[in-house]
Amino acid sequence: GVLGVGSNCSAGRCVPAAELYVVFDTGSADVWLASDLCTSGPCTMEGRHRFNRSSSSTFRQDQTPQAVTTEYATGALSGVMGTDELWLGPEISAAQQFGLISQEYGSAFLT
Repeated sequence: GVLGVGSNCSAGRCVPAAELYVVFDTGSADVWLASDLCTSGPCTMEGRHRFNRSSSSTFRQDQTPQAVTTEYATGALSGVMGTDELWLGPEISAAQQFGLISQEYGSAFLT
């Protein structure tokens, strides 16, 4: 499904800074987003969209971002933590923490 990330506001109206197509995994509490930190591999394949952190006026990140890694049966993700607004339809989750993907490994990400 589509998940809006970040915000850009002007004239009192805010819109998502990016819209990404994501897999909603109801068996996990983790939120991972393809990001501009990923510069090679599956996340750069044609048609894939990545969140550009500088495009959002509400994006925040620690000066020394926390590194994170998750392994799945057919792949793995690594990156760092970031905080921003997440939009699901008209609903907004403010100050939501999520993983910014810097590397994708495995067959799960090749389709």
